[in-house]
Amino acid sequence: MSGDDVAEVLDRLAARRLFEHALDIRPGLPARLALRDPDNRQVDLHPVVFDEMGSGWQELPDGGWGCYAAEGLRGAGTIARCRVRCLTPELQIRHHLGYEPDADDRHDMRQLAERFGLDLPPPYRAA
Repeated sequence: MSGDDVAEVLDRLAARRLFEHALDIRPGLPARLALRDPDNRQVDLHPVVFDEMGSGWQELPDGGWGCYAAEGLRGAGTIARCRVRCLTPELQIRHHLGYEPDADDRHDMRQLAERFGLDLPPPYRAA
């Protein structure tokens, strides 16, 4: 998803009355578009600009840029029996560093590490 797609995503979801922009979730745009449905389920989208090497660059709230290296964007998963592109498990773990994880983060990272046989970094090893 590129930054240009944000308005289209919001328009399409609003038209179907599915997910709405969750303005209370931080960080928000430009780094992250957090969406919530009436059942309080949440989807986070991270707009990126792709360079000629296939890496995605995410604008951060402080004006800097974070990099999703091309090799980390070659993951694949399944949603409702549909194959989708996603981050590799290694990049997903790497992008959960740099902030204090909450209980949901710890749970998600433990599940990811167990499923893919990966070691967790120190902030996620504690119970």
